[in-house]
Amino acid sequence: MSQDKFNQSKKTHLEKLYMPDKSKKGSVDKYIVNLIDKINKLDDYFTTSSCSGRIMIIKSAKLKKDVEWLFSSHDKVDVDSLISEIHSIAKENSETLWLKVESFILHVACRDVGSAQRMLNIAKSAGLKRSGIISFGSKAVVEIISSELVETPISKDKKLLVSDDYLEFVLNECNSKLEKIHLRIDRLEKEI
Repeated sequence: MSQDKFNQSKKTHLEKLYMPDKSKKGSVDKYIVNLIDKINKLDDYFTTSSCSGRIMIIKSAKLKKDVEWLFSSHDKVDVDSLISEIHSIAKENSETLWLKVESFILHVACRDVGSAQRMLNIAKSAGLKRSGIISFGSKAVVEIISSELVETPISKDKKLLVSDDYLEFVLNECNSKLEKIHLRIDRLEKEI
């Protein structure tokens, strides 16, 4: 990508950054704002999309675009309150419900392959080993992603498939994974 084209693309993306965006949430996650600001101040980079990780309950669907979010939090959850909420949600839904932790993900557009490799090296030194260089059209993009994931079915046909003890265990695991994700974001910010 030419210097002028990269600079124009960066300017366009940054003008839209804090406006309501195309994500279901509609805004940048609070846990990732400082990291995004830091990256976007660098000459050779700008962020195009991000998620700081989240705990979710979703209703399954054949196509990703049709998945319905029934609960989503970028913060750790109150386990007892969410178990109670899960019971209510399950009674209202015959589809399979899934409890998930989605990992931190960040896409960083880079001026050239050399700058992409530098960003990738920083991500890997911050412990984000699943990261890699991908391409969107003429842009070199680094996808930075953590590995903390949970995905388990919890309800089908308006009935829970698991016990409250299991929900308590897995929700505590979800909170632990979200905490690790936020530490990884902090570490990446320090490395940059």
